Amino acid sequence: MAAPRPLRLSKLQQIYTQFLSGEAPHLTSPDGPAGFLADLFCLSFSPAQTEWLSVKLEEAGAERMGGELKDTITLVFTTALRTFRVAGVDDLRKACALETIIIFSRAVLRAGFSSAEIMSILCGGVKSADEVFTDLVAAIDDTLRSDATPPELRHRTLQLALVFVCGIHQGSVGAFFQRRDLFITLTYIISSPPTAPFTFEATLLIGLLSNFHKAEAKHLNRYLQRIKDLVDEEVMRKIIWVAGVAMERCIAAYVDRTPPSGLSTSVTSYLSSWLPAALKPSAPPTVDAPTPIPTASMRDLFKDMPLEPAVILLPLYELLHSNAIFTSLLLSTFSPPASSSPTTASSPSSSPSPPPSAAALLALTSHLLTHASSSARAQSYAHLALACLLALVENDDALDTLCLVRPEKRIQLCRQREPVLPEGREGRPPVEDLLDCAVAGLRWNLAKRLDVGLHLLCVRVVQRVVWYLQDSQIRLEYHWSELWRAVLGLLEFVNARWESLSALKGIGELLEAITFLLISAVRLSEAFLPSPQAYHDLLFHLLRAPSLPSTPLTPAPPSLRALTQLTSALASRLPEEIRDVDDVMRAIADATSSGDLLEGESKPG
Repeated sequence: MAAPRPLRLSKLQQIYTQFLSGEAPHLTSPDGPAGFLADLFCLSFSPAQTEWLSVKLEEAGAERMGGELKDTITLVFTTALRTFRVAGVDDLRKACALETIIIFSRAVLRAGFSSAEIMSILCGGVKSADEVFTDLVAAIDDTLRSDATPPELRHRTLQLALVFVCGIHQGSVGAFFQRRDLFITLTYIISSPPTAPFTFEATLLIGLLSNFHKAEAKHLNRYLQRIKDLVDEEVMRKIIWVAGVAMERCIAAYVDRTPPSGLSTSVTSYLSSWLPAALKPSAPPTVDAPTPIPTASMRDLFKDMPLEPAVILLPLYELLHSNAIFTSLLLSTFSPPASSSPTTASSPSSSPSPPPSAAALLALTSHLLTHASSSARAQSYAHLALACLLALVENDDALDTLCLVRPEKRIQLCRQREPVLPEGREGRPPVEDLLDCAVAGLRWNLAKRLDVGLHLLCVRVVQRVVWYLQDSQIRLEYHWSELWRAVLGLLEFVNARWESLSALKGIGELLEAITFLLISAVRLSEAFLPSPQAYHDLLFHLLRAPSLPSTPLTPAPPSLRALTQLTSALASRLPEEIRDVDDVMRAIADATSSGDLLEGESKPG
């Protein structure tokens, strides 16, 4: 039997095989180095060839890329960049050079090099980096701005920018993207009909650029100020639109793992005509009696979640945190105008009916918080989603909407773990769904290595809502007992494991926040609890708590001392013989009628 014939390499593959073998075919070419490289960029990449070269560079490894292949990579990268900048929009070499830049950039950025090493490998040295990377950012900006450039080429250029900004993390190479303001270019990409399909990538790039050295040099990051000053409502609506589709895609993936999963189409087919493939929703979820999943299998089942489109939460947070107009437009999706209807199948530029993006944010947050313990990645996304909710509740106008609006459809929160929360009533305000998200975070993330930051965010969200409700004199018909159980469950967990948890950063702050929330709820109860019975139920849960923390915090938080005083006073009013819960509730009612349980205490009338 004849041996199989070896695969025949294309001319492009043959050339890069020589380069990666340490040869220098450009030096022996009869056309000279310049002619050889000009001809090289006339060879277009097929998807298979792109994958082949990417694999070959990955196989070469960091040691070879930073050693014997360094000069070759520098030569190919810098020549490709020069070609990309000067070639006309119809010149085949422009697209081929762009693909070359992406392939080599991704390989180097993935290899774990420092910023100085990246500059040395791609640019030939730190001294050359300023010119090379300045030219790179300028080429990206010019290509994205150009209406004469084919949309496909502009899309690929946008992906090049994402490769770099994601790959450099917070390294000094990112400063080159701060020198030149790409914000106007990116909003133009979003607003222009031919490039509207790239709204997801453009929005994500804005979010990534706004986070460059945000903690250390917030006032030097031009993109944070640009987000704050943005007033173009059409751009914001398109961002909200694509964010809603992205979040619904993630929710559908969570629901799909719930046996049985009922899926129905709520995003019409025309949305997919411009949406990037990674975001096309298979079907947004409606839940048909989901079966809660056993805790033992939860982590394995959801360890790869959420899907990649959840990264839209990053720019969403920045916009919610800094731009009141954006927040108002997002919340308006709870009650879209009756006249809104899709008028085109090509893009959202004609103001199609938006997906319920605000509801999707709450639903996705509930899934993220329910499954945050599945992986470190899921935990990070849960933090990000909670930050979005905190940005909402810190805005009084947003809370007005959350308390007053009545969505036409019930928001489908995660119900995949037992015991499930009571089903929300039809027409309830979204603030109740927001509180349910906080309950999920408090309830499902108690672990030996407690995520202090996540629980602190949950408590702050609840505290802010409680304060707003009492300040606005809104008595909310909510299942408050579920919330008190979750908060007290966290308090008991911290108290029982104080010896092992006391070294965690922020644990004292968390304990103080919990006790402050509880004592505030008692003192402010008259203004936000719906009835005396709800107030008695709060006291009953406090009384049932096995013990209050006896931590070595010095000095003890005033809220902890006040809470201890309250529970002691309650316990002293109980009859010696208690037959049932009714006896306890009667004793609580008698104790509260005297009004001296706690100085400054309020009681619903």
